[in-house]
Amino acid sequence: MASPLMSLLAKSTIIIILFLLFLFILSCIIIIMVGWRIAWLSWYHHHNIAARNGSFASSSSSSSHHQPSLPSRGLDKTILRSLPRIAYNANVNEKLSECAICLMEYVDGDAIRVLPHCGHTFHMNCVDRWLKCHSSCPSCRHILAIGRPCQKCTGF
Repeated sequence: MASPLMSLLAKSTIIIILFLLFLFILSCIIIIMVGWRIAWLSWYHHHNIAARNGSFASSSSSSSHHQPSLPSRGLDKTILRSLPRIAYNANVNEKLSECAICLMEYVDGDAIRVLPHCGHTFHMNCVDRWLKCHSSCPSCRHILAIGRPCQKCTGF
């Protein structure tokens, strides 16, 4: 016959094992729920980026007005050619320093595009490539004009 001490020890061991099993199962459930939440947030974030057609908008836009989100459309060639263009001269354009697209400093003779309304400047080749698929400034997202739908950028 088992002593009362052995019986009490067996019961407490079973209670401890059941409690640890409960904690293990609860931990597994919490880990799975956190994993699902992270996966969902990742999908949701990716889905929102795709819905904005690959816009490279800065989250810290300095513009005080909100512009509606438009589908990604490039500028017509005639509008693109009509945008102001200057030849960079360090003596004249000392406030301009670098292209925000390629991050290269301007050097004398570089073809620079000045975007209307916002006045942001970029290397002509850099911003023309952008504007063939987008109708907004790459820095502040100011809408320049709406042209044709961009066939090259629909995958972004």
